[in-house]
Amino acid sequence: MLALPGLAQEAYEEAEELQQQYALAEKRCQSERKRKVLEAQIAALQADMATEEAELQRLATQEELRQTRRQRDRVAMAQMRQADATVAPEMSGDNVHTGKRP
Repeated sequence: MLALPGLAQEAYEEAEELQQQYALAEKRCQSERKRKVLEAQIAALQADMATEEAELQRLATQEELRQTRRQRDRVAMAQMRQADATVAPEMSGDNVHTGKRP
């Protein structure tokens, strides 16, 4: 610090204080801008995650439907085979497989 006469010293100190206040205000602005950028990045990541979760849910629902259809088709196929097995010997006249006596 320089040794200045009375009023000049006071003016110097005021200027220095104003400069420090300006520097502090500038740091606050920078910090606020960084915070807003970070919040925007977080929002974008959350939106990406929500999209990914929705896609995963859609795929899981499709898989459940596919498995339900497969199971229903297996049951229908088993019923048709059972019906075919019951009808086929009767239609062929094969008394051995129907358990009927001639």
